[in-house]
Amino acid sequence: MARLMLGLLVVAVATSWLSPAVAYSPLQLPAFTLSSLKAPNAATLQSVGDAVSSLGMFAVTGFDAPNVAHDALSTFVSCALRGDIDLRQVTMDDGAKRNTIAAATNASVPQPLPADAVQHCPDFAVAANQLRAVVAATGSAYAALLDKLLYGDAACATPAQCFTDAVRYAESLEHFHLFEPAAAPTAEHTLAMHSDIGLFLVMSPAELFERVAAAAAASASPSSPRRYSHDLVVQLPDGRVVEPVLPDGALLVMNGEGLTRWMRPPSSDRPQPYSPMHEVLSSDMGGGVRAWFGRMFMPPHAARLQVLDGSRDALASSSRRMTFAEYRQHTYELFHEERGHEVSTVGCSPTRRVLVDESSCGADQVYCWMSCMNMTKLQPGDASCNKSEVVCADPYTSLVWPQNFIPANSTSPTHCKNCTIMCPNTYASTLIAISGAAVPQPSPAPVASPPPPKPVSPPPPKSAPPPPSGSSAASNVLGAASVCLRMGLQFAIASLLLRAMTWV
Repeated sequence: MARLMLGLLVVAVATSWLSPAVAYSPLQLPAFTLSSLKAPNAATLQSVGDAVSSLGMFAVTGFDAPNVAHDALSTFVSCALRGDIDLRQVTMDDGAKRNTIAAATNASVPQPLPADAVQHCPDFAVAANQLRAVVAATGSAYAALLDKLLYGDAACATPAQCFTDAVRYAESLEHFHLFEPAAAPTAEHTLAMHSDIGLFLVMSPAELFERVAAAAAASASPSSPRRYSHDLVVQLPDGRVVEPVLPDGALLVMNGEGLTRWMRPPSSDRPQPYSPMHEVLSSDMGGGVRAWFGRMFMPPHAARLQVLDGSRDALASSSRRMTFAEYRQHTYELFHEERGHEVSTVGCSPTRRVLVDESSCGADQVYCWMSCMNMTKLQPGDASCNKSEVVCADPYTSLVWPQNFIPANSTSPTHCKNCTIMCPNTYASTLIAISGAAVPQPSPAPVASPPPPKPVSPPPPKSAPPPPSGSSAASNVLGAASVCLRMGLQFAIASLLLRAMTWV
């Protein structure tokens, strides 16, 4: 985890678009109000259908709080730069640092933000939850609209998957990102040209914020003018690469590959969705930092593969197509067997996807819950622990990631907002502390309980079982720790999840 320096003030300056070294033609996106998406008339259906098939994206406006995205981003950046919250850090292609707060929504229930964000940054927590609610409403409205456009009014009347049910019951991944520019960029892009595995993204446009030395208590003003970044470019169906431009205060909806690869195809007389590839260009971020929020709506676990490398023909004769859950599991196994290069042939065209964060971890870093964590984050008493022995676990619950975070009847680990790296000795101490017991010592044999009295009177309580012997407890601790030491599998899961979140 990376904690940013204290004593920084975020100041948003006059609204403008800062351009990187390479200029791309701007494309003003079609925009629709949220209310029109919730209750579309014929004209709205036609216009959204055109945008879905010809651009794969559009803007959404008309929120009750017009500054909902800006308020969340500005308070997030202010809180982060004051050092009030812990952030997961990844190094991007150009050397820029991406610092992240992650959350999720499962079966329409938003999971809480990290405890330190709620405790130390209440203004951000409130603004973030307001933005999450608006994004959820936008995603639900778009899902219902997709059903109407692609399947008709009875889209969810059959057991086949529909977008409304997918959004209602599947998982969504949510990220607040803060990017810091590289002092000497090593690539022309922060995030290479790629497409996303989700059904679609609902995101804020990235904003730029200046940072200057100031008192730690200072904060950004949510009402300050917006300053948008100018670094997102998108490839259109005809091959042109353009810069999408949104109305002030709008959100961006962008299709992902999951929309066509994992959901049943529409008939030929209906709109055919397009999933655009996109890239984030390297820039100096206006001399400050770049902030962004996005939610990726994932395919249901039961969704079956519809397209293989651009063709449905290969699947048409298949008696059984893999599910999204099976695809993820198969991907884990390939990485575990050091066959990660084969992942591109499992449901995704190699020409459209790259594992952007696969090689982000350096020799002194360890994958832990979708992040590269520096070995320097180990506790001082862990100095003798080497990389191959590191455990990824939640210090408050002692649960090991990913093994203890895979629900029953699932192959996908859930989130661990507090997970960090530790050595087996620290992990053992954590287990003991959480159990509330002292360091276990060998104990005498159990004292036999007296025989129960006659049935006419209630039996006395049985004596408590003795604590485990020192050797047994130590064996359990080391056994639990050793499970997490299979770093190949941990790398596999983290790589796939990062692959599912190659976001702007």
